[in-house]
Amino acid sequence: MGVAAQIITADSLEHVEALAARHGVLDPVGSHTPIWPKEHDIHPRNPLLMSLRLGSLSAHLSLSQQLMYRTASERPRAPVRVEHRAGGRRLTEGTWPARGWVPPVLWDGELADHVVAAGSYGPAALSLALSKVGSSVPLRAIAVDLGLPAWLADRVAAILGGRSRPDQERLARSLEQLFARLEANPPPVNYSKRVAVARDLAMVRAAAVEAAALQLVALDERGEAGATVALWVAYTGSHPRFCPLLVPGQSTPSLPPRVDRTDFLRIGFQLLPHGEREPLAWSPP
Repeated sequence: MGVAAQIITADSLEHVEALAARHGVLDPVGSHTPIWPKEHDIHPRNPLLMSLRLGSLSAHLSLSQQLMYRTASERPRAPVRVEHRAGGRRLTEGTWPARGWVPPVLWDGELADHVVAAGSYGPAALSLALSKVGSSVPLRAIAVDLGLPAWLADRVAAILGGRSRPDQERLARSLEQLFARLEANPPPVNYSKRVAVARDLAMVRAAAVEAAALQLVALDERGEAGATVALWVAYTGSHPRFCPLLVPGQSTPSLPPRVDRTDFLRIGFQLLPHGEREPLAWSPP
């Protein structure tokens, strides 16, 4: 039986890896099955061979690479990149399937058993990891898009536990499953767009002041700050820690007690840009 036939009919990914190593084929940095996304735009590859090879290499890939190549799915694959031409040059853009679907801080209760870091950093790291599924966009660019500190992108694996290989693979499977749920039920909220809109803190502050005024509550300076942060967090799906209104180490001002939070957020949301049927908050079914 030829080497190709042995690989195609191998009974496990470990067997594929052993065959590839023994016969010097499916080299991940070679000319036939390179795993780096930039190569796929120039030389289309056999998707079956790519899937087999990526699956066999999964144990040797970082968490970010496992997510990008979707090695926890039934069909590992390289991310498809978008091509366009400008000024006679051929340009490619990274693919980011989950852009807009994922809030800066993951929804309460989702993948909570994978978080070991206290506070907001764990859920934020999970959001970055979920956003990386199928994406060739660098994690730092994803972090900036979500209004998160860029340094967080460099510490995702550490924040999620500095995991053993089995734990990392379990996390990748959980993220893949959640991504599949989002594919089946796309969120009616574009979180990336909301984060971009909310960079205009003056607009958020004005909406917060007006929403409080409609409850006949006049806000002092600290009350304005607390109301602004509360509305910013609800609108973006983020955490007060990441609100640009606050400086590092500053305590988070609270919403004044005379303000009815539910009504305040409802009114404030109506005063900010949003779609006709877009809800203030959403979570995966």
